Amino acid sequence: MVRDSKDPAMATLAFAAGAWQRFTSDIKLRVLRASQLMVSCYAAGQSQREAWLCQRVYRQRQDQYIK
Repeated sequence: MVRDSKDPAMATLAFAAGAWQRFTSDIKLRVLRASQLMVSCYAAGQSQREAWLCQRVYRQRQDQYIK
């Protein structure tokens, strides 16, 4: 079950174990991919802003596959 930690009096949401597992696995994978991309952008000698833009483009491409 999931609840809003800032307002514990609110109702909770219940998810099937498999659905929650897929959700958290997807988030972990996205974070890993984004961090790998940032490392590769920095390794290519890009500035922090260029690396941020590189990561943003990557996220937009990822979002296209999910929709």
